[in-house]
Amino acid sequence: MAVKNRVRVTVDGKSFTLVGYESEEHLNNVAAYIDEKIRDLRKNSSTIAQDHSLAYILTSLNVGDDYFKNLERNAALQEQKCEAEKRQKEAEARLQEAEKRQREAEARLQEAEIRLQEAEKRLRLTEKEMEQQVMQLKMKVAELEKKVTSSAPDQQTVPEIQEASTEKAVPEVILHNEQNTAIQKRRKDRVKRKKK
Repeated sequence: MAVKNRVRVTVDGKSFTLVGYESEEHLNNVAAYIDEKIRDLRKNSSTIAQDHSLAYILTSLNVGDDYFKNLERNAALQEQKCEAEKRQKEAEARLQEAEKRQREAEARLQEAEIRLQEAEKRLRLTEKEMEQQVMQLKMKVAELEKKVTSSAPDQQTVPEIQEASTEKAVPEVILHNEQNTAIQKRRKDRVKRKKK
C-alpha cells in the first residue's frame, strides 16, 4: 500500500499541512500555484486585497476556469491525435497496398523473365534443329549430285544439251534466210519479165 506524504506549505501567508499520495514536489507545486493566483488577484484589486473570502472564491473560480480551458485544450488535442492516428492508419494501409502491388509486380516480372528464358531456350533449340536440317539437306543434295554424275557419265548434261540445240538452230536459221532470199529473187525476176 502506497504511503501518504505530509508536506508543510504556505498559501496566502498561512501555513498548512497537506497530506496525499502525490510526491512532495507535486504538493508544493500545487500550493505555489494557488498562492500565486491569490497574490495576482490582490495586486489587481484593493477590494480583493482586504476581503479574504472574496479572494479565495475568485481564486477558486480562476483555477476552475484554467481547469476547464485545459480540458477543452486536451479534448482538442485528443481529437487531433485521433485524426492523426486515423491518417497514419490510412497511410499504413496505402503503404501495405503499395507493397502488395509491388510484390505482385515483382512476381509477374519474375514469371515474364522465366517465360523469356524458356522462349530463348526454345529458339536456340529451333535454330540448332534448323541448322541440322540444313546440313542434312546439303548432304542429300551432295549425294544426289554424286548419283547423277556417277550413274550417267556418257549422257549429256543440261548445259551441253542447250549448246547442242543452239548449234542445230543456227544452220536452220541460216538456211531459212537463204531460202527467203532465193524466193525474193525469183519474184523480182518475174516482175521484171512482166514489165518487158
